[in-house]
Amino acid sequence: MRFVEVHRKDDNNVGDLYSNPLRYFAPEQVRMSIDIAAPFNKSWSDDDIVIAGGGGLIGNEHFGDYLEDLLKSPDLASLNNMWNNRWVLGHSVNTKVYNVFHEKMTALIREAEEALVKNKGAKVIWGAGINERSTGMSYKLPKWIKKYDLVGIRDDISEFDWVPCASCMHPAFDQKYKVTNEVVFFEHKKQLLKPTQIGKVPMPRFANSGSNFEQIIQILGSANTVITNSYHGVYWATLLGKKVVCMEPWSNKFQFFKHAPLFATTKDRTESLIKNAPTHPTALQDCRDANQIFWRKVSAL
Repeated sequence: MRFVEVHRKDDNNVGDLYSNPLRYFAPEQVRMSIDIAAPFNKSWSDDDIVIAGGGGLIGNEHFGDYLEDLLKSPDLASLNNMWNNRWVLGHSVNTKVYNVFHEKMTALIREAEEALVKNKGAKVIWGAGINERSTGMSYKLPKWIKKYDLVGIRDDISEFDWVPCASCMHPAFDQKYKVTNEVVFFEHKKQLLKPTQIGKVPMPRFANSGSNFEQIIQILGSANTVITNSYHGVYWATLLGKKVVCMEPWSNKFQFFKHAPLFATTKDRTESLIKNAPTHPTALQDCRDANQIFWRKVSAL
C-alpha cells in the first residue's frame, strides 16, 4: 500500500506543515507528499490511496477546486490540465486555423478520456475543514465531497465523521511546560492586529510563521491564557489545557470547533476575557481518539 498525501506545504506556516495526518500514522517510505497548491506537478499510480488534509481546504478560494480534481485519476487530471492550458487565440487573422484545431483537439481529448482506465485507488479527506471568508455559522459543503470514499472533517458538523487536525498526535503535547506568562498573544501572520487593539494588559506576542512546531507549543504552553486569531493557535492551546480566547475571527473556520474558545472583539476588556475564557480538559484525548479510529477506517480500505 502506498499513500499520496495532499496538503498545504507552506514552510512559513507551522499549522499547514504539521496538519498532514500521515506524518503521525504511516512511515515516510510509503508516502508521496504533494502540495495542494500544485497537486498535479507529480504523478502517482491509480492504485495509490490519496489522502487530502488537514487544513482549511474546503470552500477555500485558493484550493477548493483542487480537492474535486483529486477525485480524477492522475492521468485524467493531467489531460484536463493540458486542455485548460490550451492555445488561446491571439490574433483574429488565425481564427479559421484556430477553429479547426479546437474542433479536432476537443474530439481527441474526449476520445482519450473515454479510453483511460478508470481510477482504482481510494480517495480520503482526513482532517480538512471549512474555510470561507464569511464569519457566521453558515456553510455550504460541495456536492462532490460525497464522491470521496471516506470523509473525516475537523469541524463539528453532523454530515461526516468528526476528525480534528491530526497534529494532536504530536508528542509535544505529552510534555509539561512551565508557566511563565499569564497571557500570550498568538496571531496569524497575515492577520496582525495593532498593539492598541489587544488591550492594556502586557503580554508577549508571537506569530504562526516558521516551521518549528515544538517551539510554538512551548510558547503556548508557557501561558495560563492564550489570546489568538490563528486557527491552530486556538486548537493547540486548547489541547494544552489553556484558557483560550479567539480574537476577531476572520473566517467561518473558527465557528465549528468541538471544544470552542471564548470569542471576542478588540472592544472587549482583556481582563474580562481572561476571567471568562474556557478550558477543555478532555480535548487532547478526544482528538487523539477520533484520529486513531479514523486511521483504522483508512487502513481497512
